[in-house]
Amino acid sequence: MSADKKVLGAEYHLKNMKNYYIVDEQSFVYEVEAFLTKIRSIPDALLEDYNLKFGLGIGLDEKLYPKVFEEKVKTLKDEKIQKEATKFLEWWKAQVAKFESDPLVKVFFDKRHISIHRTEVRADLKKVTITDTLSISDSVSVIKRDKYGNIYDDGSLAKIETDEPKSISPKPKTGDSKIEWCFKDYPNESIVDASQKVLDVMKQFVLDAKKNFP
Repeated sequence: MSADKKVLGAEYHLKNMKNYYIVDEQSFVYEVEAFLTKIRSIPDALLEDYNLKFGLGIGLDEKLYPKVFEEKVKTLKDEKIQKEATKFLEWWKAQVAKFESDPLVKVFFDKRHISIHRTEVRADLKKVTITDTLSISDSVSVIKRDKYGNIYDDGSLAKIETDEPKSISPKPKTGDSKIEWCFKDYPNESIVDASQKVLDVMKQFVLDAKKNFP
């Protein structure tokens, strides 16, 4: 199936994206744009697969729109095939409508349009997260103060020992940082992680088509 090949192509470009991530930005951009094209073409490729399956005869020199698909289905003489083809098209349109309303998938569909028709698509949000690891003291001093803030019971301050051994691990590293490349339209996940999610959605889309319309 053409849709299967598009999925394999998207997997190939995602693998390259992971290799170039944070290492080579321009190569990463090339792979992102290729991935966007493959992902967006999966619904269209699936429509072509079922054009062939149902024998609709829509040639490669014709535009394959849902309306064209529907009109060809009406000309089928076999009522059983016609019914199945109609059922498939309604299912396909419902799935594509879900994609276009899904916040994540819609971002990728829109980015593909920008990449093809307008300009280069690259990470437009770069996040750096710096973390410090704090260690817990092996004892706690309790200081008693009155309502004016004055210390009292001086000289007999309690010290509560913890149950932990005094030296349980090497001194932790501090100042670790994490860099992420994201789309402003979907800032909570890296482009790589978001791409994996979109790919999983499209793979399931193709699998469901095979299951429901074998």
